[in-house]
Amino acid sequence: MDGLSVHGAKKVMIVALDEGNKYYFYLFRSHLDFMSKISLRLLINKGECIGCKETLKNCECDYCEEPDMVARLFQCEVYGRGDDFSGRYMIGVDDWRELAGSMRHDINQIAENSPINKRKGVIKNKQHVVEWLNSAYGDHSLAIKKIHVPLSDLPGKRQRKLTKIYNACFRNSESSEHSILKWSGYCLLSGGDPKYFDYPACSNPIIWGRSRGGGLKVLAEDGINFEVTYAIPGNRYSKTPRQGAGVITICEMYHGFWNSHIQKVADIYSGQHNLIVECGATSPFSLIEPVIKNVVDATVWVPFGGKGFDYKQEQCVEAYFITKPESLKKRVYKRLLSMST
Repeated sequence: MDGLSVHGAKKVMIVALDEGNKYYFYLFRSHLDFMSKISLRLLINKGECIGCKETLKNCECDYCEEPDMVARLFQCEVYGRGDDFSGRYMIGVDDWRELAGSMRHDINQIAENSPINKRKGVIKNKQHVVEWLNSAYGDHSLAIKKIHVPLSDLPGKRQRKLTKIYNACFRNSESSEHSILKWSGYCLLSGGDPKYFDYPACSNPIIWGRSRGGGLKVLAEDGINFEVTYAIPGNRYSKTPRQGAGVITICEMYHGFWNSHIQKVADIYSGQHNLIVECGATSPFSLIEPVIKNVVDATVWVPFGGKGFDYKQEQCVEAYFITKPESLKKRVYKRLLSMST
């Protein structure tokens, strides 16, 4: 079985088997929804029917064969259905590579152009936040509160535990502004107390837990952690969430799980607050999906201060608390919401 990672088409087409100078692939009708006119033209003109050996464009025979269990299972995991099988076809190696490259471009465009994945790092005010989220999730029915997050001072030289936490905010791949927001987010949730921080043994811990709804909670122990992984049911390639998907808790080494879920990493997760904090640039997906899929009760977005914002001189930065209306009454959020305006 060719993993297609070499040729880049696994994101749409499910399975291809290398048979000398031909690739044999299973085609499901749902694949066509992810293909541009260019890719469809390549498929029709270059794909060949196994029965009559004609191109798909010229094929008029009724030849069909059932997909094997692996193909059907993979189809169900990625697309949430396996009942739309069209047929098994073949294509030349060079043509397959051309088709694979075209399909990889198609699927990346779907993910990048989706409103739920459009990232923002700076935003003017609460009204713009509401409009931005509504443009992506018009029917989310979530409460959005503006709060103020104090910009926390650096820990003192003798505060070794807090210094360790502070240093964990600053990774090579992150800007200093993003790291400052993470540090301030931690201090907001913990009150500056190091006892709440579960310092991970690795940089990106995965500890499993069951959520109450359509999302799988892949979160660290109760406390506060950075860089925590969670998963939302959906197509992990197009980043399209799936509605009504069930919750599965399985071993993290079973890679097939990630075929049926979208894997995300939260900047901060607080077990005691059951919320996620996203700092700097983020997407509507990262703010809305964890709440509506019951991975957490709330999310907090702490955007960048914007042009001319001085992180050393300013006392606080505006942030946005997002949750279901009924969760606003929870005692654990009382202090956070006392900072709302």
